[in-house]
Amino acid sequence: MTSASFGMTLPKADPRDAHYMEATGQAVASEFWEYWSSHGLDFSDEGVSFRESLALFGYPVTPAELETNADGDTVLTQWYERARFELHDDGTVLLGRLGAEVNDSDGQFAMRVQLEMDAALRKGFGSHESRGVMVGVWSGAGGEWVSNLGLANPDTGTPYTAETYHRIGSVTKTVTGTMILQLVDQGLLSLDDTIDQWFAGVTYGDQITVRMLGNMTSGIASYTLDADWQAQFFSEPERVWQPQELVDYGIGLTPSFEPGTGWEYSNTNTVMLGIIIEAVTGKDVRVVLQEQILDPLGLVHTSFPEQTDDSIPAPYARGRTEQGQPDGLSADSTNWNPSWGWTAGQMISTFDDLRIWGRALGTGELLSLEMHAEQLTWVTLPPNTPERAYGFAIHIFQGWLGHDGELPGYNTSVNYRPDIDATVIVVANSDIPDANGVSPTAAIYGPIFAILNREYPLPLAEE
Repeated sequence: MTSASFGMTLPKADPRDAHYMEATGQAVASEFWEYWSSHGLDFSDEGVSFRESLALFGYPVTPAELETNADGDTVLTQWYERARFELHDDGTVLLGRLGAEVNDSDGQFAMRVQLEMDAALRKGFGSHESRGVMVGVWSGAGGEWVSNLGLANPDTGTPYTAETYHRIGSVTKTVTGTMILQLVDQGLLSLDDTIDQWFAGVTYGDQITVRMLGNMTSGIASYTLDADWQAQFFSEPERVWQPQELVDYGIGLTPSFEPGTGWEYSNTNTVMLGIIIEAVTGKDVRVVLQEQILDPLGLVHTSFPEQTDDSIPAPYARGRTEQGQPDGLSADSTNWNPSWGWTAGQMISTFDDLRIWGRALGTGELLSLEMHAEQLTWVTLPPNTPERAYGFAIHIFQGWLGHDGELPGYNTSVNYRPDIDATVIVVANSDIPDANGVSPTAAIYGPIFAILNREYPLPLAEE
């Protein structure tokens, strides 16, 4: 069936059918009723209500008939306002990609897909303490979908827009990692260089390589995980920290494991990469950032503040956190000094710039093919899994390349799937997790990945 079929006069169903829908004169086929009635958008009704199923799939618009699908299989098929159901030989009901077949001329995802993503956004937002959130999906295969909820800045009553400035936390690591790989491309550095030439007094310093800093297998402990450091930070969140001060704290802690024998996420690693960038270029890291990342991509709304600068350009999102606060209380962390993150988490950007960066990161636009391959060489040591693993300052999750960013009051996620040229960006003005420990952005991008991966199945892994 093609979209032209909707212009035909179709035979109506018998009104006595148990699943007859007067609105269209059709009935949900008995083979599809269980699936239709057990799935729906989440409106918090008990069970799955009729209105929830109707909102997701719509009314049936054709009888159930045998049709040949895009894969060449002849299957029982029924079309709905926002979906196409197929009954396969093993008894499973699969949803056809109505958006790709009926709604592919206007550059938008199918209404069914948009409704599902909107439901995922509302459910994820409703389960968290964020006051505002914005999410965008751009795909060469499906179209564009952008939405927001709540307020970025409750003081001014303004929601998130593409131009809202936002602290991006550890998404900064992807920028730092890319600059390191660019310096390797330029012949100024090798990933096999050991760090003892830049840092004295590091346990195993003559064994730890630049590559190990980037893929978190160095064993160097993260200063941010140390209870004493945390006590200092939360007692004085306006304090200005210097990069070497952060490194000294991290390398002064007991190593987590011998180099290359384990994996542990460590902010100390990425701060050390920033110091290496300055050492091999002889330039401030902000100058290197401008020359090698911001200018080539035209990221005019992305910045790396000076250590003493705790401000954010207007219009900005106000952040809120429970970190360092008495149980049950939260604090406005908008102007907490971010210098403690430096090249691991200090940058500021906008939704629009993050969209550009997400695609450039995922495609390796600013790197040679060799360095992009290094970037996407995944660490298989626990706790990494085939579903989620870490490369060189980048992760892969359910087929999506990117990174999460979190610092008190802000949560960011930047992701890209190369095979469908799709970018997903989520920003929220809170880092407060839900009861299950899920961050505000993960509660949204996880379900959206599931929707998109269903609509556009991931390629089979090569043997």
